[in-house]
Amino acid sequence: MHVIADQVDMIATFMRHERPHPVRFRWEDRYGNVRVIRVEHIAETTEEKVGGFAVFKYLCQSMIEGRERTYELRFMSKNAQWILYKY
Repeated sequence: MHVIADQVDMIATFMRHERPHPVRFRWEDRYGNVRVIRVEHIAETTEEKVGGFAVFKYLCQSMIEGRERTYELRFMSKNAQWILYKY
């Protein structure tokens, strides 16, 4: 996995007193290709504080272009922003 730290458009579920749960996201890669990726499996979820704000990290797996890919998504609670951090 390589660090890319691209902002993505996310569809997620938010339950009271729980972490946000990513469902699918739209990402434009460095070549201008727009991909819609469904989050099929969340292997690990962690939380840390950055600048006093919660950051949720999700280690996920999905079938992308016929291959099982592992990637990391991050939810920045400070500005409600989703980041595809590693791909």
